[in-house]
Amino acid sequence: MNATDNDNSLFNKLPANILSTIFVLAQNLQLSLLNKNMHYISQQDNTVSNYIHQYALSNTEDDPDYNLKTIFEKYTRINMNETVGALVLRKIKNLDYETALELAFKYRWRNILNKLLKMYLLIDRNTSTIVQKSTLFINEGEYLDIDIAKFFSEESGSQREESDIKISDSLYITPIITKIDASSLLFYEMFPITRESEVQMLLDMCNTKFEFPSEISGSVGRDIRCIDTRFMICCMLVAARECGSLNSLEFLKQILDLQINIDFPFEEIEFIVDPSGVTLDDGLSEFICNYEYTERTDLFNYTVCAYYACVLDRKELMSFLEKNYYSSKHLQILFDVATYHENEGLVKEYFFKVELNPENTERVIEMAYNVDNADFKRFVLNNSDRLGGKLDKHTLIMDISEDDHKLQ
Repeated sequence: MNATDNDNSLFNKLPANILSTIFVLAQNLQLSLLNKNMHYISQQDNTVSNYIHQYALSNTEDDPDYNLKTIFEKYTRINMNETVGALVLRKIKNLDYETALELAFKYRWRNILNKLLKMYLLIDRNTSTIVQKSTLFINEGEYLDIDIAKFFSEESGSQREESDIKISDSLYITPIITKIDASSLLFYEMFPITRESEVQMLLDMCNTKFEFPSEISGSVGRDIRCIDTRFMICCMLVAARECGSLNSLEFLKQILDLQINIDFPFEEIEFIVDPSGVTLDDGLSEFICNYEYTERTDLFNYTVCAYYACVLDRKELMSFLEKNYYSSKHLQILFDVATYHENEGLVKEYFFKVELNPENTERVIEMAYNVDNADFKRFVLNNSDRLGGKLDKHTLIMDISEDDHKLQ
């Protein structure tokens, strides 16, 4: 047996905790290939989390938060492991809340995300002191060491007045999530959402509510949502879009059940943009503007669901919307999205179910002129008596003849 074999034999006899420490302090991933024992140790969640924590602290050329994001970005197998994520976050002192939230959202750490959303501070404004710091984490009695100093800067003063929850003359609850612009922070990470589990994550965020102790909930209630209306709208719009893509009736029902601020005007969608100014959906913004929904605040969920169900031609979803919401307002929304998307079949269906007021009449006639569908033109021509004499029948007849000629 040579010296190398002796060294490996001795190395293999080292306790697991020693091997783990060597791997972490060495900051060399190639050590995992040294032998079976080291490879096994290097794959354990606790070792991985210690390695990441050491990496974030040891690379002093960059900010620890940047280092943390970098290493998770680099290794997919690691960032998909929520257990590792939790182990890392609980090791960090003065953890930046935005960094933690961004990581949890980006890598879909749903349990961690739920806990981060529910975090709050109880403030005595008379003395400017923190009465209670509720940063409860995964395990019972475990709290994250969140850096809260930034939330008491002069710049955040105006935000404090708007989002804090009053308990008494001096005591206020400060939800940490409302101290940042969550919609802008997480906007980029919303675009890749396509899977059912990710859509459910967004809907769960919309429904997450604070868990106040009884002495607090008695004053403010138990039905306070964690995220603000603007961020909720972002989540809901993406969920509605993907609900249509997935053709999911279950998601549709959940979105329709969401309770949002009734005072949220539709036009605000135009101002929900990422840091580069990109909006969530230009088409939806155009529809809201062209069809004069900008001043409306009612039936927001229904309108958005109808829009995406129509644009993706999801007949089952459209049928559910019509059968379960059949007031004149709901039918008008279905008619509006159908004419906007020039869906001939749906326009013909709702033609007899809505009031043919001047606006509806004008849209049907304009659509008849625009579409290259002789059958739809004939439908409009055959029902011209309902259009108040505004239809140019001669033009439409000529269009039909031209369309028929093209098919010959």
